[in-house]
Amino acid sequence: MLFQVHDHGVEAVETTTMLGEDLYEKHFEDWVEQRSALLGEELLIVGRQVELDDGKDRIDLLALDKSGRLVVIELKRDLVGGAADLQPLRYAALVSTWSHEQLRRQAEGYWSTSQQTRGTFAQEIEQFCDEEAQVNSDQRVILAGRDLTPRLGTVALWLRAHGIDTTVVTVSVFKQNETLLLQPQVVIPIPSETAVSGPVSVGDSSKPWKIDSQEWHLEQRLSPKGRAIAEQVIQVIAESVPAASGPYWQQKHYVSWVSNTSSRHWLHLYTNSPHQVSLIFPASDASGSEIAIELGWHLFDGDASLAEKLAMGSSAGRNSKDFLRLVVKVLDDVSGDQEKAFANVLTDLWEEFASAASS
Repeated sequence: MLFQVHDHGVEAVETTTMLGEDLYEKHFEDWVEQRSALLGEELLIVGRQVELDDGKDRIDLLALDKSGRLVVIELKRDLVGGAADLQPLRYAALVSTWSHEQLRRQAEGYWSTSQQTRGTFAQEIEQFCDEEAQVNSDQRVILAGRDLTPRLGTVALWLRAHGIDTTVVTVSVFKQNETLLLQPQVVIPIPSETAVSGPVSVGDSSKPWKIDSQEWHLEQRLSPKGRAIAEQVIQVIAESVPAASGPYWQQKHYVSWVSNTSSRHWLHLYTNSPHQVSLIFPASDASGSEIAIELGWHLFDGDASLAEKLAMGSSAGRNSKDFLRLVVKVLDDVSGDQEKAFANVLTDLWEEFASAASS
């Protein structure tokens, strides 16, 4: 149940369904294609209605997760259950044999026909996936719909217990006047699963960033000084660039913000150094020297010695991959009297990014 709080009290929001609103799987695919976080995580969509077996079968959506695994996504506008809903396991087996070249052609062909502004497959993988990612080294299945049948729930839990990564997401639909509201919930793995030992990769203690991503970045990787800087930067982003979707915490090395419309990455906030944060803008052509002047920061010199880099305060510049890079070492450089200047820089960088994405 969803409730609306207003001046006159608390009122229940009307519950409806996709069937009741005359919506079909196509609409569900549209939503997930635009915002993969509906399925509980950030994904890189590489195909829609992907043909298999000479067109006999089709994958609703095909994606890559942060670790490079292929994700077969099956969407239902009503109940998830029955023998047909286990077909994605066969689809996952079929795409498991795809070569890197097959997957590249699939992704780039899909991006071109869907009119998405994307780079090459190699560029997108570098920006989206974790550094240690191995593309299509493993496969996963995500099933999503209004609810799941008990039989499918039993099967999904059994698959996970035997090391086959299967996720089930239920999506409730509410109606407020003429506006539809969606409430997704990951029901498998069950919330307590991440706290127990076993073969389930999400709860693997060897990957603590998968268990509590926010705690991993703010408390395990950053010192109190670095955490204060990160939290201030995140707050300024939320206030000055509300159109950016994020923060997404699930990556091992960085926190990210993406475009609401294309899921293209705007910003990575790296937590590699305990006492500072590094902001990488992979799609920006902005001048590091101009931003350094605007903020009163140092100009980052990639050719400087390690000692010179360590002695340098907050800086702006371009790194070895020619990405715009802002390194924040002092809290006062992004707060107090400096907060407005920092917010203006972020706003300009977002406007540059949004303009390029829409052109």
